[in-house]
Amino acid sequence: MVKFLLKDSAPIFFDKRLLTARCEYFQEMFAQTTWREALTSEIDMRSDSDADSRSMSALCIFLMSDVFDAQGDEQLAMSVRRLADRYRLPSLVDKAEGELGNLLCADNALSMLGQVTGSGGRLERACLELITENNCDLLEQQQEKLDTIADANPELVKQLFRILLDARGKKRRTTE
Repeated sequence: MVKFLLKDSAPIFFDKRLLTARCEYFQEMFAQTTWREALTSEIDMRSDSDADSRSMSALCIFLMSDVFDAQGDEQLAMSVRRLADRYRLPSLVDKAEGELGNLLCADNALSMLGQVTGSGGRLERACLELITENNCDLLEQQQEKLDTIADANPELVKQLFRILLDARGKKRRTTE
């Protein structure tokens, strides 16, 4: 058994054979004795803000069943998405992004984009489409949040600049 140590909750135990069979990242971890985890069968996730009992349980359930359902919980889906990306589980990333895409709206598009900027995934594309609709009106509507979002994610600012320049170029082409 592998023991996942989590902040603010009891550890989660998971079958090492299943973990390594279903996840290349953990297979590599436990195959090399240079990793402390390979020697102790403990994975210390107490400093990982994404790894709480709900997200790690969801990840373990997915590894056993290929099923993920955040039941409309955006925070859980985003945490699981980040964990899945970190542990190279593309099918779980896709399932989490599918759920997040269903929750995507004008109110959370910038926030979600800030969390997936640079991923190249379908959630990033959906956020960008929503933001660029109607000549980027969403940016104007969310103006009071832009400073906070920019401080938290400089990469998002770069991406927003590119969006605005692209929108400006399209506007010029249609008026010429």
